Amino acid sequence: MAFKVEGVPKRMDQLSEKWGHLLPLVLGKWTYFRSVGLGNEFIRAFQWVINWILDWGYDKEAFATERFWYFIFQMTAGAAKLKWLRALRGDPELRQWAVEEMKEWLAEGRVLMKIHERSLEVLKMPGEPDWNKVVNDLRFHAPKESKYSKPLRTKKYGSLVFH
Repeated sequence: MAFKVEGVPKRMDQLSEKWGHLLPLVLGKWTYFRSVGLGNEFIRAFQWVINWILDWGYDKEAFATERFWYFIFQMTAGAAKLKWLRALRGDPELRQWAVEEMKEWLAEGRVLMKIHERSLEVLKMPGEPDWNKVVNDLRFHAPKESKYSKPLRTKKYGSLVFH
């Protein structure tokens, strides 16, 4: 995106109008978030997402949208989180997005929790474990309902095909 993070707060209306189509569930919802009293919180979240993208180089809508969700649910608490939850519930599209992401996040979290529990069991074992079995137990396998368990769409580049 072609703007500096420092200029974001003063230019949010312009940015959302010009670039909202690139991030419809984030930047495209700026006017809504501002109308429900989340203007400053939105700007903090958006700046965090932009910094994240600039630091890590991910520039896809899905990634930026996921980072925005992460900011809301992992980096806010108390009254700020309450404001976000009310806002997400108040917009059907945002509500559906947040519910779908939360379900996936919880499913993946359950898998990770099992891996951590297995790691603890291995650490506490009095004898040497079967390391081949341990390696298999500690692999992350995306839950069936996760978007990460679905095969990637085939893309053709010249004579090359990627899956």
